[in-house]
Amino acid sequence: MKFIQDFEETTRSGLNTITDDGKSGMLEETDTLIEPISRNRIVDVINMPWYAGKRVDRQSKRLNKIPRGFIIERKQILNSLLSGALYYLGTVLKTTQKGVKVATPTSVKSMLNKITKVMPKSATAGFTKAKGQFQKTLESDTRLLERNNLTSLLGIYLTQETGFKYVLPYLNSSLDVNTNWADEGDGALAGIVNKGMSIVDEISKVVNISQPGVYIQKPKYFSFDNQGKSVTFNFPLFNTIKAGTFDYKSNYEFLWLLAYQNKPYKTSFARTKPGKIYTVEIPGVVSMPYAYISEMSVDFRGTVRQLPVDCPTEYDAPIPEAYLVSITFTSLLTDYANTMAPDTGFTTTLGSDSATFNFGS
Repeated sequence: MKFIQDFEETTRSGLNTITDDGKSGMLEETDTLIEPISRNRIVDVINMPWYAGKRVDRQSKRLNKIPRGFIIERKQILNSLLSGALYYLGTVLKTTQKGVKVATPTSVKSMLNKITKVMPKSATAGFTKAKGQFQKTLESDTRLLERNNLTSLLGIYLTQETGFKYVLPYLNSSLDVNTNWADEGDGALAGIVNKGMSIVDEISKVVNISQPGVYIQKPKYFSFDNQGKSVTFNFPLFNTIKAGTFDYKSNYEFLWLLAYQNKPYKTSFARTKPGKIYTVEIPGVVSMPYAYISEMSVDFRGTVRQLPVDCPTEYDAPIPEAYLVSITFTSLLTDYANTMAPDTGFTTTLGSDSATFNFGS
């Protein structure tokens, strides 16, 4: 089964960002961006040959009992620096608007108009032209964050779906919870409080120098960890078991696609497009609105042969009897409890050979 319909070559005009005034030679595209186009088929590993047993009948529901992760691939339409600028500027502007507590699509439109007035003149023209696209993208991200009770983070990433969606078997244990409370706090008053605690400690030691067991109970302060949680999918893929329309070519295309989409792509001397971002859902385990593949390894098992493949073009590639695949997704957001109590239920439905995604967009 083919997952990639075709490849699209994007010219310089399609790669311009709001900071490109069209005059900087370093930003002019010299390498054409080549992006794979989805066939709108879900890459469902559950129905690929990843187990050694007999082929499960289409009417059987046994495969539907296997825990799985649902992944939607996204791409950034602005780099993190620019989207971060919009995110922080938007927060400042929202606080000056009476009665606006969260960034609804309506307030976002007003926010974009206000941001236009404070941007450098060299960037205003491109930004004004792209505001319509930003508005549409922000509305998509709004629905994703609303579902996870994280509308306060609207604008932190500006993304749009690529069309590629994945279902992966999840056979690992659930996530653990790690928090940290430190002796010193963060924030505007932290310096004063921490200094005060040090002074009191010194005075106490001097005054009570002759007394045993000198001790002052200090408050602990919650320490925020910006590093997001990670989940890992481990599974084999067999190339010697033909299961329906899936064979070694489908396995190769699936792994090639993930590797290609997650490497940076250089388009000019000073511009490199980053890898893709993912929305990851494992019902009952974790919900990650924005994540990235932090590690991916594919080990060969058995005899390796040179066999013909057709992705991205026709050529011979080394194909083992089986792959041992490990993919780790790491959240781009802190592990907030908000995501454990979504506003809407997880309604993704499973068919015998497909999954219909009903979250995040």
